[in-house]
Amino acid sequence: MSDLAVRLAAYIKKRLPDAKDVRVEGLERIFGGASRETYRFVLHLREGDTETQRRLILRRDPPGSLIETERAIEFETYRAFYGSVVPVPEPLWLEEDDRWLDHPFFVMEEIVGFESNPQLIAQPPFSEHAAAFAERTWTILGEIARADVKALGIDAVMETVSPAACAERELAFWEAKIDRDEAWDIDTELDFKLAELMYLDRQDPNE
Repeated sequence: MSDLAVRLAAYIKKRLPDAKDVRVEGLERIFGGASRETYRFVLHLREGDTETQRRLILRRDPPGSLIETERAIEFETYRAFYGSVVPVPEPLWLEEDDRWLDHPFFVMEEIVGFESNPQLIAQPPFSEHAAAFAERTWTILGEIARADVKALGIDAVMETVSPAACAERELAFWEAKIDRDEAWDIDTELDFKLAELMYLDRQDPNE
């Protein structure tokens, strides 16, 4: 096992003190996300006379990230929506102590048996269901948007804002972020995003 796998197994053993023969196998990095380092692995352990294995995901904070997200908000949002109409993996452990894996992280289940590669989804046989995919995607986003943050308990880890002030806050956030990112000379994409923000800034979403 790699050093990371050994340390991760030690952490899980601490979280599951009654488990025996805890080991992490098949740990591999999944590339594509910008906010956290993402790894998949298989957890093996024995509880009593029963040996079990489970496919899990590790999400670890990197030394630097292009996207600033709060791990506690992400984890608690998964927890809040788990088991609801919004399909999310089961969140297991959130750890903010650097001593285990050098950076804060959380562990959740891996959802298997599905395809998420955008290039593959754009091709048959998935492309035949593009309209249904789009409708389902926006339905799920609608469920998230209309959820009561306080009822879900997420307000314990994030600042809430009135519905009337949401658009103004988000526009201000992304305008400031694009202003910072323009210094990196990522011109074309940022120009499009800035144009979109300028358009949205002229609209009143409350009308």
